[in-house]
Amino acid sequence: MPELPEVQSTLLSIYPYLIRKKILFSVVRNSNLRLPISREIYKIKNYIIVDLFRKGKYLIIHLNYGYIIIHLGMSGNLCILPNHQSNIFNNNDHIDLFISNNKILRYNDVRRFGLFVWVYDFSTFKFISNLGPDPFSSKFSAIYFFSILRQKKTFIKNCLMNQSIISGLGNIYSNECLFHAGILPTRISNTLSFYEVKKLVFIIKLVLKSSIKLGGTTIKNFICTNRIFGLFYRNLYVYNRKNKKCYLCNNLIISIIQNKRKSFFCDFCQY
Repeated sequence: MPELPEVQSTLLSIYPYLIRKKILFSVVRNSNLRLPISREIYKIKNYIIVDLFRKGKYLIIHLNYGYIIIHLGMSGNLCILPNHQSNIFNNNDHIDLFISNNKILRYNDVRRFGLFVWVYDFSTFKFISNLGPDPFSSKFSAIYFFSILRQKKTFIKNCLMNQSIISGLGNIYSNECLFHAGILPTRISNTLSFYEVKKLVFIIKLVLKSSIKLGGTTIKNFICTNRIFGLFYRNLYVYNRKNKKCYLCNNLIISIIQNKRKSFFCDFCQY
């Protein structure tokens, strides 16, 4: 599933083509995604794109009349195409937005678990209203995170993936951040010292920024908007490396199941 860096990379790729342009009209080929495509999407005509931004793993297009909220689900991606290619599409190309600069914003989703909905107010949308602070926001500080974790008696990895605590992290970056912070994913959250939490907050910001610079991570289905695979996969230290040697100590990477998701770690470098 695309996480914060993949969504941010997508946003940066499409932003120059869409900002202050008009959506002339839309073509919806399949309405059956995670939620049905909003009826307002079908009726779009000459709506101005005022802004584009990200909330957690959600990409939001601010129009002069409401908002389009997009979630890439498990396998979704957005691409910019010239409008003369509008008749070239496949069964997984679900939505085209025709833009006033002779471009098309196309949403493709093999597994159809994404979202493409229209709302009056994005802040009240049920999947966004309960999101925790963004990792890059000033609210996500060591003091904030430590105050939350000291009340939790669950695994630290589960807290990292809890979108109401911190928004945007998923399985890939939770594993990687814990490795670089030297913390086992099985550590109980309220056992972390303030120093460990402060280091973890720093690492989270650093790893996410590094991934965004490289266009995110390509795992299975994710394709960056410009059709260039995310290159951060080259920098993965533990994720999907079960029984391979740790780059730091040569011990074998271990994999276990936590909350129905695979966790990867080195039990020598992490404690």
